[in-house]
Formats: sequence, C-alpha cells, structure tokens
Amino acid sequence: MLKDEIANCCKALKLGCSIAESSTDLTADTHQEYLLKLLQAEVKHRENARRNKLMNLAGFYYRKSFDGFHFDEVTLPDAVSQVYLQNCEFIKTKTYHPSKRIHIFPDCHPLQTNLRSTMRDLESWVKGNAER
Repeated sequence: MLKDEIANCCKALKLGCSIAESSTDLTADTHQEYLLKLLQAEVKHRENARRNKLMNLAGFYYRKSFDGFHFDEVTLPDAVSQVYLQNCEFIKTKTYHPSKRIHIFPDCHPLQTNLRSTMRDLESWVKGNAER
C-alpha cells in the first residue's frame, strides 16, 4: 500500500519507479541519510539504464548462444543435426558457405532467422580472426 503511494508520487514527479523499489530495501540512521541513499540508488539505476541503452544503440557484436533456441520448432535438413550446428562442425568441414545459406535453410521460418543471424555473426568472427 505504502509502496504503491510512493510509486504514484514518483510517477507524478517524473522520478523512476526504481525509487519505490529501493525505498523498502534501504535503511539509514537519519532521514537525510536515507534520502541520500535513495537518490544515489536512483542515479546509479539511471546511469546503468543509459549505458545499456547506448550499448544497444551502438550495435556492437555480442555473444550469442543456443540457450533458449527451440530446435523442435524448426526443420533441419537431413545432413544437418543439432549437434552439428552447436559444435560448429560446418566451419571445421567447410561445408557452410554464405551463398549456400539458402540451400541449407530453404524455408524462411521466423525462428530460423535467429539461427541464420548467429551463423552470419560466427562466420564474420571466424573471418576476422583468420585475418589477424
């Protein structure tokens, strides 16, 4: 109840709702010290949110994994297995080439685009490391 009222006041003052979240977690000896800790937590929260937003806007490459990818929702060709993809054997055996991407994945299923993107990023990473 009190937390909801704090959240409403924060919204009216255009402060972040993280203040309402932090208000129950912080303790201090004086009211001023409590207020200072609360405001410092909000500043830190905003800095982190801004940094994350700028990192996303910058478009840096980031590590991708198969965690959360549902192989049962896509149809893989007979020559390609889940283990084959996860172990990146297509790079070791040189059976994957960007121009053949259409032949490996003929159906453009929405879930396959994530896999294609991962393969493209992996391919550019391998190409970049080979040039070094």
